[in-house]
Amino acid sequence: ALLGALAGGKNGALKGAALGGGLAAAGCLAINVNSRQTKTAAQRDRDYIRARGALPREPQVVSYTPQLSASTVKRGQPFKVNSVVELVNGSAQSVNDVREELVVLDPQGQPFKSGSKALASSNKSGGRFENSFELTLPAGVSQGIYGVKTNLYVNGKLAATRDLRTQLVMLEADGAAPQLAQR
Repeated sequence: ALLGALAGGKNGALKGAALGGGLAAAGCLAINVNSRQTKTAAQRDRDYIRARGALPREPQVVSYTPQLSASTVKRGQPFKVNSVVELVNGSAQSVNDVREELVVLDPQGQPFKSGSKALASSNKSGGRFENSFELTLPAGVSQGIYGVKTNLYVNGKLAATRDLRTQLVMLEADGAAPQLAQR
């Protein structure tokens, strides 16, 4: 809304703010995100030290496993991408910010829909997190293969990326539901 107001200038600030706010609301409705911390940074760091002797110098992603929650999807119906993230603080630098991004690619490989969310944390540090993106491909999308990609950022830097090797295949022959094909 603020960017819309600034772009609208002195005379169009209210209209620009309303337009910007409306666009942001539409984006939030398209992708719902849920995140929760299931292990604190102290617990995860302690486990890491037990297994490896000492923390790494920089924050490290120990495990990052995103996956689709369903084997079929219908146009206009929601589906989820769930991920488990485990990371430890570094001895020289701690984790200050963790954000996961989801990008859906259209059949031509171009970004079609995206969203990102900071992982839940009461202390802005490492730990174990469970993150879930729920999204819906609109009923009117064209038939084809839609790729799904996830990116994990730690302290503003890309730390991990995953191509789920899963593709959304929109098949509607003989009234059958569109299928989600594992690859």
